[in-house]
Amino acid sequence: MSETERIRQEIKNSVVKQGEEAEAYLSALILAGGELDIVRRTLEFISVDGDIATDYCRIVASVCGAMPDLEVKKPYDGRKKQLYIATLPQVQSENLLSKLGIMDFDSEGNLISLGLGVPQKIGKKDRLLSAYVKGLFLMCGRLFIYDTSCRAELVFLSRNACERIKELLENLGLKTALKYDEKKDSFKIVIKARESVLDLTALLGANQVYFKWFDKLIEQQETNRVLRQANCEAANADKEAMAAVKQMEDINLIKEKGKLASLPKGLREFAEYRLAHPLDSLRQIAISLNISKSGIYHRVRKLAEIAEIIRSER
Repeated sequence: MSETERIRQEIKNSVVKQGEEAEAYLSALILAGGELDIVRRTLEFISVDGDIATDYCRIVASVCGAMPDLEVKKPYDGRKKQLYIATLPQVQSENLLSKLGIMDFDSEGNLISLGLGVPQKIGKKDRLLSAYVKGLFLMCGRLFIYDTSCRAELVFLSRNACERIKELLENLGLKTALKYDEKKDSFKIVIKARESVLDLTALLGANQVYFKWFDKLIEQQETNRVLRQANCEAANADKEAMAAVKQMEDINLIKEKGKLASLPKGLREFAEYRLAHPLDSLRQIAISLNISKSGIYHRVRKLAEIAEIIRSER
């Protein structure tokens, strides 16, 4: 079993198949795999996953009291995967879609609105939202896992449905992008930010993937922190080396002019110590000479001023 299949199996095992969560899950399955005949008002559900098709039929039976007719067909395009097609008669279809909030009818049974299968109560209860997203992902979702990155996608044939689901996911704080696949004439929601993929896998109940990528994220953050610290230390070391070279040039110039011995004691001690220890940092020199931080910088500035005066007299 591939890693992707293990992820799908973990999600399927976490689906609650009764109560409100089952209805939310069923609503998502219908959005992603349902075909509604507006004239005959019959609902047909199509999936290439036998487990999902079986669960669909059982949940439908528990919600509206009627078991859909399930048949298996070979796809017309010659693909190897079989199609599982569940068909529900008109009355039961109307009852089911009305209960899920997908279709609304007036008192005379006339259709007055057709929704996307997103019940209003979803968004108020996290467990219902999780069940709904699980249904969407199992029907039209893909998760790509690489060594250093990961990506999730949800593919839809309808732009309207894609935009509505994108808005739903963004309300959860996920960073998404909508893309059109001209070759397949489909729309997809793409999630590339690792934090957002992590949040999605947590919502899906894919704990193995979540903890795997959480560990990788922590490891990468620690690696980045160490690299930033190393780069900062390297940059500081370069600055200190350049500053030390400048100090040596100033002191040697003063020495060449025979003015080193006439310097005040504090400046002379620092200058002589720097000449003897060209690789030491100012912090190390301050500790060795028992000088404060401000004191050491004062000596550096004074020597630089004296050297600049000598240069201007040339």
